[in-house]
Amino acid sequence: MFIRVHRPNTSVRKNHLKPLLKGSLNVRRYYLDDLTRLLVFPYETQDDRSVLIDAGEYCERFPKTWEYLLACKARLDSPTKKKRGLPWHGFVYKKNHTRFENPKLLAPAIATGACFASDPEGSYYFVGSGAGGGGGYGVLPNEKCPLSFNALLAVLNSSIATFFLKLVSAPFANDYIALTRQFIEDVPIPVASAPQQRMLEKLAQWLLFLYRQPSVRVATPRHPRDPELAAWFDRWINALVYELFFPEELRDKGLNLFSLTQDFAPLPPSTTADAAITLASVRGTVDTLSASGHALRRALDRLQTLDLVRTIEGGT
Repeated sequence: MFIRVHRPNTSVRKNHLKPLLKGSLNVRRYYLDDLTRLLVFPYETQDDRSVLIDAGEYCERFPKTWEYLLACKARLDSPTKKKRGLPWHGFVYKKNHTRFENPKLLAPAIATGACFASDPEGSYYFVGSGAGGGGGYGVLPNEKCPLSFNALLAVLNSSIATFFLKLVSAPFANDYIALTRQFIEDVPIPVASAPQQRMLEKLAQWLLFLYRQPSVRVATPRHPRDPELAAWFDRWINALVYELFFPEELRDKGLNLFSLTQDFAPLPPSTTADAAITLASVRGTVDTLSASGHALRRALDRLQTLDLVRTIEGGT
C-alpha cells in the first residue's frame, strides 16, 4: 500500500514510510522523476532480518498511518493472506527487505534501451515485477565487480550496453525491451584501471548533476540548448567505454580518448556551489570542447567513422 504525496522527503527512509519508485514512471537514465509516492512499510530490521511490527505496537507508534491502513483493510486482507494465516497489515511476499537500503543502481522493468539511475544512499524502495509490469530492479555491485559505483553506472548506460541488451532481451511493442535480472546480469563489464575509472566517474557525476536541472531535461525558451549539454557528456562517456572494450581498434586509428579526457575533463561539479552558476560554467566548457577545431571534438567525430561504432549505434 502506498500514499501519494506532493514531494516525499527521502529522510523518512529509516522510518515506516519509504520513498517508492514505480518502474519506468520514475526511473530514467541517470535520474529519478516524479517522486510522489511513499510506501507504507510496517517492518523493522532486527539482526539483519525484516520483522513485521505488531499491530498494537504499530497503532501506538504511528496512529495516523494505522488509521489509513484500517481504512484500506478490505483491500489489504487478501484471500492469500487468510489462507496462509498472515497478518492483514503485512506483505504477502517478503523478499529482499533488508537489501533496499544499500547503495544501488536502479532500472525499470522495461525501457527502450539501457536505463540506469543512481541511489547511492539506499533511499528508495521499488516494486519488482516481470518485464511486462511497472516494476523495477536494483543492482547491488559486489566485491567481484571490477568497477566503482559511478563508473559502473556509466558503462551500464552506454551505447554498448544498449546494443547488447537489444540483442539478448525480450522485445515488446514500440521498441521496448525487458531490463530484467536475467538480461542485466549478463551485460559485459570491462576492466578499467583506477585512473580510467576516475575519469568515467568524473563524467558520470556531470551527467548526474545535469539531469537534476529542469532546463536540461526539458529545453526552455531561455536555454534551448541545455539538453545538448547532457548529450555531449553522454557522447564523451560512450567514447571512453568504446576504448575500454576495443582498445586496439581505437589505437590503430590513432584514438586515445582517455588521454584527451585527462587533459580536458572539467572538475566534477561541486555539491556546495550554486547550481545556476555551475550550469552557466559548464555551458562555456561544452562550447569550447565541442568547437569544430578542438582536439576532443575531432577525436569524437573520428570515432563515429569506425565500422564497429556504426554497427553498435546503428542498432541502438
